[in-house]
Amino acid sequence: MFLSILEDPAKCSPPEKLRARLEAVGIKQARSDLEGASRRRCSRLQCYSEQCAAIVRHAKRVALEKKKREQQSRALKIQWLKRKLERAEVRRSALKHGKMPRLEAAHIVYRAMRVHHTALLRRKLYLKLNALFEKPIEQVMATIADRSVITACTKALGTFGLTRSTRVFLSLFCILDKNTQDHKSGVKVCAKELYQSFAEAIDPNIQNSFRFLARWRQYLQAFDQWKMEDQKEVIAFLVNSYRNLEEMKNLAMSSKDEYADQVLAEVHTSQTNLERKLVTLVGSQSRVNEILRDAVPLNEHVPETKQRPKLETGHYKADTATPVRLNLAENIVLDSNLNLTHELIMNPEFQLQNEISIESFMNPADMNVLEAGKEERVGLITSLAKTFREYFDKVICGNETLKTHTDEILDVEFIKDQCERDAYDFWAMCEVVVDHMALLCSPARDDLVHQCKDLVDQAARIPEHSIDAVRHILYTFELMKIDVANHQISEAAAKIPRDALIAYEKNMIHSRDLSRTNEWILEGIRYAEFCAEGVFEDKVRTLYERKLTHCLMKDDFSLDYMPESFEADKTRLAVFRKRSTRIIQISGVCLTVLSSKPNDTELVAQLQTEIVSQLTDLDDTFDIATIIKLSQDPVIQRVAERVWNGSDTTVSILRRRLCSILQKEVVTDKILEAHGFKCTKVLVKQLHKDLRPFLNLHWQIYGDTYCHFIRMAAESHN
Repeated sequence: MFLSILEDPAKCSPPEKLRARLEAVGIKQARSDLEGASRRRCSRLQCYSEQCAAIVRHAKRVALEKKKREQQSRALKIQWLKRKLERAEVRRSALKHGKMPRLEAAHIVYRAMRVHHTALLRRKLYLKLNALFEKPIEQVMATIADRSVITACTKALGTFGLTRSTRVFLSLFCILDKNTQDHKSGVKVCAKELYQSFAEAIDPNIQNSFRFLARWRQYLQAFDQWKMEDQKEVIAFLVNSYRNLEEMKNLAMSSKDEYADQVLAEVHTSQTNLERKLVTLVGSQSRVNEILRDAVPLNEHVPETKQRPKLETGHYKADTATPVRLNLAENIVLDSNLNLTHELIMNPEFQLQNEISIESFMNPADMNVLEAGKEERVGLITSLAKTFREYFDKVICGNETLKTHTDEILDVEFIKDQCERDAYDFWAMCEVVVDHMALLCSPARDDLVHQCKDLVDQAARIPEHSIDAVRHILYTFELMKIDVANHQISEAAAKIPRDALIAYEKNMIHSRDLSRTNEWILEGIRYAEFCAEGVFEDKVRTLYERKLTHCLMKDDFSLDYMPESFEADKTRLAVFRKRSTRIIQISGVCLTVLSSKPNDTELVAQLQTEIVSQLTDLDDTFDIATIIKLSQDPVIQRVAERVWNGSDTTVSILRRRLCSILQKEVVTDKILEAHGFKCTKVLVKQLHKDLRPFLNLHWQIYGDTYCHFIRMAAESHN
């Protein structure tokens, strides 16, 4: 029925026609809605596909650029190696076909001798050079009257590494050379006489040798020139490699990949090795820094610092002392400070502490100069301006706009000129300095800056406050400098893995004098133990831990005589020594108190409670009298006092036991109670927990060195 109406609406009555028209319109509307939804879906899918294609194109472009850089670096290296091989092939061909002077050939043989088959090639070199002469060395030297000249030339030519007889022959050649330019030591004076006597004693064909020597000198000059050109080429290649590593470093720093830290560590190690090679080629670290600075310029774009309108600290934590602005390109270089590197290995959360009191800044007598004569006043104000400027240079951290502004304010020449005219307002300068400090300081220092501002206002009106104002400004500057350094240290520690720091310090061991360390590790050892079966490294590690723990327990312990390998850990070892001594004393007193009642659990609980209550006072303020009084026996009290003073055998016994406990990897309550540390097991566990990481990290750094010392000593002993 419905289809017939749609096919011929004229056959239908008017209501049916109307209904048919409405249904037809509904079908068209539904169809158009469906087509619109389909078009919108297609457009979204097309948009998604375009985004995916853009991501794929970007990834391909990055991969292509990386591949291109690798190919360029590989091509440069291959090109350099090809040129080196070509030069070697030319020399090899000339040497093979006899187209090279004999001494030049001997020099090439000597260069090869330093690398391969030393004994054989040294003999060949000796025979080649001695083939020039037909008479023995004794007859030749007998004709030379001036032995001092021969000796001097022989010493000068000793750097060639030749035998003594060969050096004598070369010395004679140098003396008799008419073209010599050495006007020192009287060589020119006796040249004719020596030549006459030498010509009579040697075959007349020696004239060929003089021409040969001239060619030899020309070859040396050409060789030096080639070496210089080749050195420039090598430096350019190393600098280009450093630039590629810097690009890789920036890419890894901006990446969120899980392997970014590992890449950064490898890049840091590679750059350190490249810098070391460049120092060897160039000759100085400063020159290397200039070359790298020109090749890899720092990013000069530093965002301008926004001024905080108020000095409020309510929304910051009180212990947050991190600068809000820091140019990462100005991060500290750990390579320049081995002690800092060692501290970060031992304690990744290491921070510098302020050890300067506010009273140490400025002498009150100096501030009276502000009211004195003109000359003294000019000197003090210019000195303070220089000091303020130096502090600003350390805390600005790369903000060039602010640095330019502070340099203009603290222009020493302008300040000096104004002071000489008696037209300079010192406290106005201090006001501006404090305002700039407010822009640069961390939120935790806002209170100090606000206090400086109040003191400057008071000092401008009341001269008695001048010393306090300047002291507070300098003290706040010092804290800001420490804040910047701590933030840079934390940034560096977060980006450089501990393994990279350990590897760097291990590489630096070879440049240090470890004579005391060698004596310390070899003192009193039995070489037969290291020749027996077992892992050599494990035996050395056991020996190292036993020696170190014994050092901490010795009565005559002195930090001044510790090995060089513990030079950076003197403070740490002193703390371990102090804690272990206190533990031994307290444990000895507790054992003495418990000697009359060994099974009294109530007394043990009282001792443990008293020790735990004084855990924070294990230094000289530890109150041992309260523990001794827990025993009612006067005899035991006197014995306990002797133990506390270290004049009892109990102390030496406990010292040996604690030494063996600290060498164990795991310590349990059962072991501690069996060794007599029942009441102080909390203290011993804490000491063991703090000491074991130190022993492990120190072994990672110096373990190979200790093994090398013992292996060499054992081989020489056998």
